[in-house]
Amino acid sequence: MILSKVRDTIKIPAFTRNWRIVYDFLHQHLKNNKIEKKILSRVLLASEEIFVNISNYAYGGKDGDVVIKFKCSNMSPIVIEIKFTDQGIKFDPTKVKKADVSLSPSERKIGGLGLFIVYKVMDKVEYEYTSSSNNLTITKIIKETNYRKGKKDMTFKKVQKNDEVTCIIEGRVDTQSSPDLQIEFEKILDENVKKYTLDFAQVDYLSSAGLRVILWLQKKVTAMENGAIQVINANDEVYEVFDMTGFTDFLPVNVE
Repeated sequence: MILSKVRDTIKIPAFTRNWRIVYDFLHQHLKNNKIEKKILSRVLLASEEIFVNISNYAYGGKDGDVVIKFKCSNMSPIVIEIKFTDQGIKFDPTKVKKADVSLSPSERKIGGLGLFIVYKVMDKVEYEYTSSSNNLTITKIIKETNYRKGKKDMTFKKVQKNDEVTCIIEGRVDTQSSPDLQIEFEKILDENVKKYTLDFAQVDYLSSAGLRVILWLQKKVTAMENGAIQVINANDEVYEVFDMTGFTDFLPVNVE
């Protein structure tokens, strides 16, 4: 439920299930400003990580709201600013130790990559605590713009042959679709299946929520005797997320 929405600002209850509403709000503004595909994907990715963190931790399990304000300059260079305001527990994310993406899969915890991604894909991350509110502003500076069409929600299909299975995934792999993706992965896990291929040809968006599920599957598969897993046909934006978080050090990811 949207509490209020006026031009460039939206106020909404801080629940992860509301991410798609925020996504649509931001996507529409980015679309209206003709932001090119790669930048649009990065801005939405960072915004998801912040909104989900606020939803999960800001209010300690109690109800609370988050106000999101979008601002985009119309002069060159284009400057996109998105400000998140909540009245939850005081928390400065700029003081948090960044995740160590050089760790091996066995040393990694499942999670903790959200803020790391935000710093990687945005140009500025600024925090201020005023009037009993956390205010976090993320900024992206760009020189060229273009229009990007939206994509559909995630769908999943499997093709199995002997001891190999290919998972064909389409759409966005984000906070809301990742639980469904894990359920699909749980269904296909079989000790008689040794080779798992994730076909990302139609995946246009991947967040840390999706990475958590993929890391979960990677741990399960590699624990099997002769188990192997790979990602194929990733586009440049999705590959960048795998690469910046160190997944390409232990997970074969092929670009389409």
